[in-house]
Amino acid sequence: MKKFVFKLERVLRIKEHKEHIAKEQYAKVLQQKLLLEKEIEEFYKNIENTINGEVFHDNEILNYDSLTIKDNYIKGLNIKIKENRERIEQIEPTLEKLKEELFQKTKERKIFTKLKEKDYQKYKEEFKIDEIKSIDDSANKAYILSKFEGEG
Repeated sequence: MKKFVFKLERVLRIKEHKEHIAKEQYAKVLQQKLLLEKEIEEFYKNIENTINGEVFHDNEILNYDSLTIKDNYIKGLNIKIKENRERIEQIEPTLEKLKEELFQKTKERKIFTKLKEKDYQKYKEEFKIDEIKSIDDSANKAYILSKFEGEG
């Protein structure tokens, strides 16, 4: 019997490729979002450290200039936090769209993968049937030959 060939193998490969591209696109945007969230966490840590006096030395004499510098630094970090949150809000609709596309591409690929599995199971069953027929034919020929030789 001939080797198993899935008739829609090219379509399956295309679906797998499209799924791979969708995964990469989703991962890229998700990475951007996670990076922005990590930056926000770092900004909050910097604010906390500034308030607790770790950025500026504890023994530093508190004067108007140092307090103004700390205040401006904290205001700058808060602005960056706000900007990052706005960017995250802009990214999230795109991220949801890409997530849905990835879901659809995965679903399409799985359909063709299941078709391939079913076709392979059918191929194996047909192969077993052909093998049994071949064994039966050989046994029948051997039986007929033994009968024919036994008569002669």
